[in-house]
Parts: sequence; C-alpha cells; structure tokens
Amino acid sequence: MNDTQLQKCLYTILQGRLRLLRSGLVVYIDEPSRELFHESFEIYDQAYEKAYLNGVYVDDEVKLILLEQDIWSPLNDRKVEQLKKDLENEKVSAFDNHYKGRELNFIKRRIRFMEEEMGDMFAAKTSMDHLTCNGVAEHARWHWLISKTTFNPDGSPYEWDKYSVGSVMTAYKSESVGHEILRMLARKDPWRSMWLMGKKITDVFGKAAVDLTKDQLALCSVSSMYDNVYENPECPSDKVIEDDDCLDGWFIVQRRKHKADKKSAEADQMIKNPKIRDAGEVFLVAKDKEDADNIYSMNNPLIRSTVKRRSDLIKDRGRVKDTDFADVQQGLQLQQNKQFVDKMRGGR
Repeated sequence: MNDTQLQKCLYTILQGRLRLLRSGLVVYIDEPSRELFHESFEIYDQAYEKAYLNGVYVDDEVKLILLEQDIWSPLNDRKVEQLKKDLENEKVSAFDNHYKGRELNFIKRRIRFMEEEMGDMFAAKTSMDHLTCNGVAEHARWHWLISKTTFNPDGSPYEWDKYSVGSVMTAYKSESVGHEILRMLARKDPWRSMWLMGKKITDVFGKAAVDLTKDQLALCSVSSMYDNVYENPECPSDKVIEDDDCLDGWFIVQRRKHKADKKSAEADQMIKNPKIRDAGEVFLVAKDKEDADNIYSMNNPLIRSTVKRRSDLIKDRGRVKDTDFADVQQGLQLQQNKQFVDKMRGGR
C-alpha cells in the first residue's frame, strides 16, 4: 500500500464514516451509535429464536456435521495450537535475525506459509457458521444496522432504491481496516504527529473513547502499543519496529522473559526455607497435570534438559539407580576433583 492509499485510509478513519461511490451514486455509512448497537441485539434475539423454531442448526449440531464429514475434529484444534507455537518461534527467529537479510527472507516465507495454513484451517472450521442459528441471527443484526446507518450526502436516510442492503453490507465489511494497515498508519506521519501532539484521545478526535468508531479505537490502541515500545528500556532498533514480524518476535521475547521472571519469583516464594533453597534439587508435590506443568516450567532450560535425559533413561532401562544418571555422575566427578585439588593444596 502506497502513501496515498494509506492517507485515504487514515482520513476515512478520522471521518468516522464510509463513503461509498457506485455508478455515480454516493451514500455514507455511519458507525452505529451505542443506542443502535444495543437495540441490534434485540434483532439478534428475535432472529435467533425464529431460526431455532424453524429447525436451523445450532452450533453443536454443526460441530458434529464437520466431524462426520471429516472437515474438522479435535485433532485440528490441537494442530492449530501447535501452529500458533511454531509461528511464535518463527517470529522470534525473525527478531533474532533481523540484521541478516537473506535469512530473514527465508523466515518470512515460512511465516507467510504458516499464516496461510492457519487461514485455510479457520475457513474450514467456520465454513458452516452461516447455516447456524447464531450465523442467521448475526446476519439479521448487521442487515438491520446497515439499513439504519446508511444516508444520502444531504444527511437524509437512504431509501434503498438502487443499492440493496446486502450489497452495502458487503462493501462495509470489505472496507474494514486490517491490523497490518493500522500498524503502518500508527508509526507513520501524518497520524503519528497527530497522536503525539494530542495529550489524550479527546484532543485527537474531540470525543470520549466510548464514542469512537471501532477503527478509531483500534488505531488508538495500536498507537499506544508503539508508545510502550519506544518507552521500553529495551526498545529495539527502528529496523525492528518497522518490521511487523520482527517486532512481534520482540514482543514474544519480552513476554517470555517476563513469564520466566514471574515463575522464578513464584518458586522463591514457595521455597522460603534457606536450607531448601540452597539444595541441589527440590521436589514439589503436584495436585494435577496443570499443577505439574506449572512446577516443571519453573525449571530453567538446562534443568528441563536434564529432566528429559533422566526420563529417557528410565524409559529405556525401566529401573535405574541415582548414580546411573549422567548429571549425577558428572557431579560426583566434579566433587572428587575438588577434593583432590583441596588435598593437594593442603599438602603444600
């Protein structure tokens, strides 16, 4: 998207309404007011009840159909969760390699592939949503909202003689500003200067946050995100900030670091006795699997690697002694070496 297209997008957001031009006819689609939004849920409830009484599928029935037709299953949910983890790791790699042009390009290709795969999976999971009571009711709610918020240039309500509500609703949803574009707007002028010059939201838009359109609120939220990045003591370089993948990687690194520090503090709190704290190993009793996972995560990567090697040895042999573990053997050897050195020093 070039600068002209970005500015057009920005001023559409600032205006707070969508200007739709088709075959010489201009209409404006306003953002629904709080009152209209509230009333629209009555439309939703009425449409849902009518659809339900007419035998339209409920969500659980659609889930069963998707499972029977091998479109979606709990295995797919687990695959999505793994994809999210893999995507996070790739973005961390992008941050770690932001100065390596060729390597970064390869990483970005993998990121785009994963995002496309996740998009395809989401499309499959939601492929029958429009056939449910919820889908029918949500469509009815937005159909009603668009019919109430579309106006002629003179401010009079549009009479729906040339446009259909459906076509305007499609145009409205297609013009929604994506997160990637919001990030580009937030870090560039003229918006960046507008945002920095305004001390608060009311200075920028002249109204309270509760009265902002969804795109205005989203732009303010993303702008605040960049403020936090610039104010962070570990603020990354401009090259990282201007690259969404690299900056996402930086966010993930910061979050993981914060989580690790929090876990370490929790562990220190749990082990208050100095004798226990200074022990080589400390065992905590877990109430369930979630509790066990939380305790395990308190270990640093080196200790987790040791735990895995021990588990693999037990799985391989079935029964082992404490001295069979490689880390224990290494510790004993270091202890013997220290005793030997101390003895030699004492004999001088």
